[in-house]
Amino acid sequence: MLQQRLLSMAHTELLGLREGLDRSGEDSVLCLIRDPSEPAPGPGPGELSAILVQQEIGAFLARIISDAVLKHLQTDLTPGPASVILRCAGDPAALLHRLEREFAARVESWTGALQTGTQGDTILGLTTRPVSAALHEADLAGPCLLIPMPGHTLQQRLRSEAILYITENLEDHSWRELRISIFDSTGNHLLNYERLLCAIRDLETGMILAEQWTHDNAFTLMAVPTFEIRFFTFEPIRDIKRVLMGLEYDDDGTRLVDLDLFAQNRKIPWVQAARGRDDATDQDTRNWLVRCLSPASRHCTGRKELAAQCRNELLARLSANAARELRSLDRRLRERHNDAP
Repeated sequence: MLQQRLLSMAHTELLGLREGLDRSGEDSVLCLIRDPSEPAPGPGPGELSAILVQQEIGAFLARIISDAVLKHLQTDLTPGPASVILRCAGDPAALLHRLEREFAARVESWTGALQTGTQGDTILGLTTRPVSAALHEADLAGPCLLIPMPGHTLQQRLRSEAILYITENLEDHSWRELRISIFDSTGNHLLNYERLLCAIRDLETGMILAEQWTHDNAFTLMAVPTFEIRFFTFEPIRDIKRVLMGLEYDDDGTRLVDLDLFAQNRKIPWVQAARGRDDATDQDTRNWLVRCLSPASRHCTGRKELAAQCRNELLARLSANAARELRSLDRRLRERHNDAP
C-alpha cells in the first residue's frame, strides 16, 4: 500500500538499488521500504529495490506528511546515511587511506555502506571525474568510506580542507600556474574565451586567476593582439594542452583559433600533448623530431591528426549540455569567420 501510494506521486519510479544509485543526483532521494517484522536483507545489492524521487528531501518529506492517505498508515521514517563525493587528484588509494585514518572510517562498498550506515554516518566516495555532472558507481575511484559523522559536519570539514587534501596528494605537492594565450585573426577573441570557459568549467580543471589583453610578437617587428588568462590547475600540463588542442579545431577539422600554453614563461609545444609526461623542454622536442624524421621510425602523428584525437577526447569528457553549448559556440564562431572581410 505504501509503495503503491508513493509511486503514484509525480517524479517517482521503482528501480533496483544499483540503478537508483547511478541515476540519482544531488537533489534526489532514494526511498527504501521494508516491513519491520521481516529480517533485514543481506548485503547483496541485487536484493534491494528503491524508489527514486527526483526531488529535494525536504519537499519529499513534506509531501509524505501532508498526504491524506499516508496519514492513516503506520510508517516510521528513518533517514539513512548522508553521501558526499570528493574529487581527488594524484593517487586515489593513498588519499582514501589517509581519510580512513583521519576520520576513523570503515572501508565499504557503496551499497554495503548504504545498508549498514545510520543517520549519523556519511558515505564518502572519491572520484577523478568532475563532480558537477551526474556520476555512476563505475566513476568512483575504488571503495567508499563510511564515516561516523553527520553529513553537514563532514561537508564543513571538507570545505576548508579539500584543497589541502588535493594538494598533498599531488605527486609534486603543488598546483601549476599556467598562461593561456588566445589569438584569432578575425578578432573574435572573446567568443573563443567563452569556448574555453565552457570546457574548463565543465571539466573543473582549475581556476582562472586573471585575464588581460596583451600583444604577442608573432612575427619580427609585428605585434598582434591576444587575450591572455592566468590559470591555476592541479591537472598535468599534457592534459591541459590536449584540451586546448581539442578547442583549436571544430568537428570538421577546421582550425578556429590559436591557443598557446605557457608554463614558467616557456611555450609548451603541441607535441607535448602526444607524450605522457610534463617535461616538454626544447631538447625533448628536438629529440622527438629526430625520431620522427628517422627512416627507421614509426609513423609520426601530425598536428592535425593529434588535434582530431584531442577533439574527440574532449567531447567525450564533456557533459551533454556542455558539448551542445560548445558546438553552438563553434557555429557562431564559424559564421563570424565567414562574415569577416
